[in-house]
Amino acid sequence: QGGVNGQKRICDYDGQIHILSDGVRIKCPKAALICPELFCPGNCAGRGECVYSSEQTLAKCVCDSEEDTTRGCFRTPLQFSESYGPAIAQTNRANKTVFLSIVGSLVIGLAVIYIVLRQWKARQNVFM
Repeated sequence: QGGVNGQKRICDYDGQIHILSDGVRIKCPKAALICPELFCPGNCAGRGECVYSSEQTLAKCVCDSEEDTTRGCFRTPLQFSESYGPAIAQTNRANKTVFLSIVGSLVIGLAVIYIVLRQWKARQNVFM
């Protein structure tokens, strides 16, 4: 919440712009900068849950791995649910599949362009 000359505004999201009655524009700051105690480091790196309660002064990461003692769960290995499919669970295989799909699409695209150009030039009686 902030304001100027008694005109108060509530920020619903970071970067929101409020225009006051006298034309003054106010840009809402990032909440993590104003209230860092409400946010976990690196949002727990996607490897845990950010927990905040009124009893503790800072938000705290509860890591998926009990051995991880870093503040942001940075040493917990990423785990992918089977709901994302078996290719995601095996990242090397997924990367290879994506790479081969891209290369295959490129080769097929170039072949189609070559055939279309050849057909067009044949109709124009132009030789390659």
